[in-house]
Amino acid sequence: MSVNIYDAYIPIYVRAINNTIHLLTKGEAFTKEKGISEADVMAWRLAPDMLPFTFQVQTICNNAKNLLGKITGIEQAKVEDNEKTFAELHARLNSTLELLNGAKREQFEGKDKAEITAGRNGEIKLSGLQFVQGMGIPNLYFHVTTIYALFRSHGAPLGKLDFLRGKDA
Repeated sequence: MSVNIYDAYIPIYVRAINNTIHLLTKGEAFTKEKGISEADVMAWRLAPDMLPFTFQVQTICNNAKNLLGKITGIEQAKVEDNEKTFAELHARLNSTLELLNGAKREQFEGKDKAEITAGRNGEIKLSGLQFVQGMGIPNLYFHVTTIYALFRSHGAPLGKLDFLRGKDA
């Protein structure tokens, strides 16, 4: 049985990015209320050797865009990772949503079995479906979870439903 990767990828990424926008919105309100500077938030890390808050958002967007390119074969424009404010991160997430919402189901037909190379040197070879399910989605949720954890670790009033349901929480 063939699976259209569109169904396994686009709706999940769109929902997760919308939920990330909700986390950012609620987290930003909390940090403003508490007088935490935007620059401090952008530099937050869960551990000294982890990359900062901004990287987490940028990586969600980069992975969504790069995965779209890998699966469809349509080259995606390079985006600089230079966001330094909540407004810039919101704009980045929204532009990624526009890109994903513009994807057509037909672009993904037959791509479930197509070979996708991954890893820094292309050493990982997976089918399109394996790539989405085994690397793309877990990586997406790793970075969304990190954003959630960064806000929670600083006292933001976010709950499990904020993570799971976003603005519908």
